Amino acid sequence: MKSLALALAAAVTLALAPALAGTPIPDTNRDGMISLAELRAIFPEVTDEAFADADIDGDGLLTPEELKVNQVSGDLPS
Repeated sequence: MKSLALALAAAVTLALAPALAGTPIPDTNRDGMISLAELRAIFPEVTDEAFADADIDGDGLLTPEELKVNQVSGDLPS
């Protein structure tokens, strides 16, 4: 069981690493998501509108995938 948990953790880490490349975004509450406040701690120029546009699923937080997609497109700084 430990081996499965370690393998899963390694797979998740490898999957998320490219999404978080570039300037590290502090996930201060360690929930795996990026809030507007967390993003603004590094990029204060991010507007409410830019964040809302980047939030594809509309839950008020950015997943690592949403962040990466919007950084690659240039809609958010990286």
